[in-house]
Amino acid sequence: MSNTNSLNRKEREKHLRKSEIADAATFLFAKNGYDSTTLDDIAAKSEFGKGTIYNYFNSKEEIYDYIIEDIFSSHLDLLKKADDESKTFRDLVERITYDILEFCFFYSDKFQLLVTVRTNRFKFGSKKCSDICLKFDEEIFNIYKKRILLGIEKKEIIDINPDTLVLFYPSFIFPYIISLLTVKSSDTIDINKEVKYLVKILFEGIAAK
Repeated sequence: MSNTNSLNRKEREKHLRKSEIADAATFLFAKNGYDSTTLDDIAAKSEFGKGTIYNYFNSKEEIYDYIIEDIFSSHLDLLKKADDESKTFRDLVERITYDILEFCFFYSDKFQLLVTVRTNRFKFGSKKCSDICLKFDEEIFNIYKKRILLGIEKKEIIDINPDTLVLFYPSFIFPYIISLLTVKSSDTIDINKEVKYLVKILFEGIAAK
């Protein structure tokens, strides 16, 4: 969540410990579920005492909130960077699709939590966390919509309802990733090849021309 380059040594150490606790909790939440994971479990997995954990988080819920907010915040940061550096809408889609696949394959525990959050409509964690992530969602939605409208204006893509396309894109990408990970391990997947395939299907379809 923070840029550690601007922190002093003590602040960096604190940030590192907080991240280690969050990483341990992420693994347990993904493996056992939110309800079945306890602070004692997180303490044991992170190899910190329970008292140490309370120096950084007040509750299991707060740890979960921290993880989920970080996932949404990180995706928004990636999208903003891709938006700034992509000349065309296709460039943007190709770049952010790569970022999404890389995240899902190499941070599979976080990906599993993201799927759980989406399918359960923020059932776990706090109302505050839910509200914050919905604001992230709105900003993400608006970036995509702006680029879709620009793509239509520049005749890069057909005249299409941007709201519908924004909803379609993740429903196209994420189920494919889930299916892919059920038949292959992440270390055998060629991300560049998968990105080219997905982008080609999205922009060109499968009908013979």
